[in-house]
Amino acid sequence: MIDYRAALQSLRNAGTWNTLATAHGNHFTSQIHTTGSFTGEQFLPWHRFFLIEVEWYQRNTSSNAIYLSIPYWDWRTDNTTSANWHTSFLSTSNLTGFTFTRCLPGSSCAASGPNPYLANTTDILNTLNLTPFWNNTTSKSTTSPDFSHKLEHYHDRVHVWVGGNTGTMNTGTSPNDPIFYLHHNMIDYLWQIWEDNTTALQSSFPVTGANAMVHYGTPEYPFNVLANNMKDSRSVTNPANNTSFSRANDVWFAFNKKVILDGANGSDFVCSDVTSPYTYRYTAATTTGGSTVEGSIFVGDLQRDASDNVISDTKGGFRVESGVTANFKAGKDITYRPGFWAKSGSNVSAGIISTANGDINSEVVESREDSQPPKFNCVVYPNPTSSIFNIDGFLPKIDNVLAINIFDLRGTQIYTCKEILPFGAFSKNIELGNDLKSGVYILQIIENGNVYSQKIVKIE
Repeated sequence: MIDYRAALQSLRNAGTWNTLATAHGNHFTSQIHTTGSFTGEQFLPWHRFFLIEVEWYQRNTSSNAIYLSIPYWDWRTDNTTSANWHTSFLSTSNLTGFTFTRCLPGSSCAASGPNPYLANTTDILNTLNLTPFWNNTTSKSTTSPDFSHKLEHYHDRVHVWVGGNTGTMNTGTSPNDPIFYLHHNMIDYLWQIWEDNTTALQSSFPVTGANAMVHYGTPEYPFNVLANNMKDSRSVTNPANNTSFSRANDVWFAFNKKVILDGANGSDFVCSDVTSPYTYRYTAATTTGGSTVEGSIFVGDLQRDASDNVISDTKGGFRVESGVTANFKAGKDITYRPGFWAKSGSNVSAGIISTANGDINSEVVESREDSQPPKFNCVVYPNPTSSIFNIDGFLPKIDNVLAINIFDLRGTQIYTCKEILPFGAFSKNIELGNDLKSGVYILQIIENGNVYSQKIVKIE
């Protein structure tokens, strides 16, 4: 947080902070919001690119800031109104020359009225289940039938919750308050979750003006960018003319101290630029405000299940082309899973770092060069289990003979199955049954004649 505050202070001292807030204010009454006669078709894509631009500015304030990403504020559950939040977290008490004010609930200038509260987990879950992406309407509310307008309504509530009647967050120049960016990164995260619910790109925009979004008016981007280029946070297309942004547009969102680097929409994410290394760094503080870091990176065709386990997916993996260098740095561990492909001639390294802006140095834990996609690999979870466990993995051949056997410690076979499966990710659910006694068993997986064994534990 010290480095993050320092980057914001540098932007303010250089005048860039106010320039960005003014650009937002200049375009406030336009298609970037649903207001008046405007239908808000550019609400999500415009703000996504705005966040990318701001993050680029932050990283270029100093060498200590190169690793910085904008955090997101998950206001679904993190919704305290304590004085500490108001006065200490990215506030005017520890940022010099900033002129924003806040009017949180409980203050004399707090908003009143029917809807000043923050959306909760249920509100957002219902929003994420909506289709289509957008409707041609000037209305937004809790009953909006499309994803974009309903999410924008809940977005508005956050501005009012923080800004109240007279605070900065309830004005057109709301980016003057640093909370703006944490809030909008949460909105962007929710859009990406919605987009990742299916294999195909779901977001669609009106064809008028080739989906052009209004320009920012900043020196780096004085021209229009395309909404259609903003649909996937992993690969926001550089619109034109500025090569400085071309390698800073790949965004994945971490949750619960884990981040998954994957592809989307049926295609791998590809590292293809041989001119300079790709570096993927992720750390998370072990305790709030602490200096000790952890954080896990998972690379492959993966997703999270409802219990936050990292399991196989079928939407796209992660590929490093020949001649390309890719470095992975994490505070706790780095795991390559099925769907990760380092081609022959690539140079891939992974290492554990002890500080957020640290380097691997002598702590390299893995370097690999593959001439083909990963060989057979699988993960078994949960283990121990009371009944059902899952096997997720990757099969390397066009046709794969896969046999699964379970034995007790006396060698008695209590489960068997065998089938032919195609190339790619696979998932199997196996139920041990309530009649099976608790204890240790041996799981045997035979893949194309290769035998893999491990212990599994059944508990009551």
